Amino acid sequence: MPQRLITLMNWSSDHYWNFVTGIFFAFISYFAELKGAFHVMFVAFILDLCLGILASKTARKERFSMRKLFIAFERMVIAYALVMLLYAMDREMKQDTFSLG
Repeated sequence: MPQRLITLMNWSSDHYWNFVTGIFFAFISYFAELKGAFHVMFVAFILDLCLGILASKTARKERFSMRKLFIAFERMVIAYALVMLLYAMDREMKQDTFSLG
């Protein structure tokens, strides 16, 4: 019995990265249809960030702070997660919340 356990542990440690990369690429390929939407969202967030920094410098005479950058990044991640969640709901539960086709 211990020999089988050692063999299983050796096999698992040898193929760990195969499993991790398989899960990663399965995740990427599942959401591949959203690539165009994510590009548009990214450009919109960058434009919003640049215009917000410009407005704060010119209109309110504030200095640049990294806090604004992190707030914009957090909002972008939340928006991406929401779109991914709605897409998964539409695809797996056959709902019409966020339909792509």
